[in-house]
Amino acid sequence: MQNSFFISLIKIPNVKDLLSKKNQVAMKNNNKLKVFLLFLSLSFFFWIIIKLSEVYIYDVKFKVEYTEFPSKLLLQKEPPDEIILTLKTVGFKLLNYSIREKKINFSLANLEKVRKHTYYTVTKSNFKFIQSQFSAETELLNIKPDTLFFEFGKKFSKKVQVTSQAELEFRLGYNVVDKVNVEPSEVSISGPEGIIDSIIEIKTKAKKVTDIFKDFEIKLPLIVPKNVTVKPAEVVIKGKVDKFTQGTFTLPIEVINVPRSVLITTYPKEVKVIYTVPFKDYNKIVAESFKVICDFKETQENELDYLIPKLIDTPDMVYSVRIVPNKIDYLIKE
Repeated sequence: MQNSFFISLIKIPNVKDLLSKKNQVAMKNNNKLKVFLLFLSLSFFFWIIIKLSEVYIYDVKFKVEYTEFPSKLLLQKEPPDEIILTLKTVGFKLLNYSIREKKINFSLANLEKVRKHTYYTVTKSNFKFIQSQFSAETELLNIKPDTLFFEFGKKFSKKVQVTSQAELEFRLGYNVVDKVNVEPSEVSISGPEGIIDSIIEIKTKAKKVTDIFKDFEIKLPLIVPKNVTVKPAEVVIKGKVDKFTQGTFTLPIEVINVPRSVLITTYPKEVKVIYTVPFKDYNKIVAESFKVICDFKETQENELDYLIPKLIDTPDMVYSVRIVPNKIDYLIKE
């Protein structure tokens, strides 16, 4: 009885109640942390606003776009593309200038000549013009550098050859008849003398065309060098395409320039002439259309121990002609 009395006096707390109390404390602490972070963020935000509202003096780089070029002169070299402006303005403006690329127009109306091709301008001559490109909140204090130099020269023109960079792949059995034409084959270029003198050709942009089996015309733009004008700016690549086939004839060899006292026997006495011809012209080709010779004098002059067969007659419609073998052994009988 006594033990049960003491037990009844002692109240054992519920485990669930203990956990819920701990959660309540943690939630209160968490809420306090959130409130603290909120106020910290707001404080930082307002501090930034206040700081950016203050006035600062700072050097800022600007890209330059030149205006009012001399009408009869051309730039020979690339001019400076940046200047540094010392600005007095609020932090918001400076932040904007730092994040975004800004361009400043710069007038070349006040150029002075130093020597034959060299001109200069004092940057302060553009002070009011540059200031006018900013809002009233921004004051221009200084421009660096204080002087800009330019190389100008007269405009020169000439004609140069066009080189095609087209890569043409033909369907099996097909090829171009005659040659690929570039129209026009020459273009007119104009620009600074120093640049124009160094240009010997203008290339087309590269282009790959595959599975060609019929006549084609391909427009290709030209690669235009910097500070150069090219007219026209594009050309046309043209070609006539036909189906081709291969033909072969076995022909005798004629040796020329042999002294009367010398008798030459060749081994072999005949060669094969292998050629390519448009399919439609195949039946027009006959063996008599070809003639193969070997020049004995050429062999002696070059101190060779063999003769070189050469074709002196071939039909106009035949392409890619080769002789097999391309060296002929011989025996001299005197």
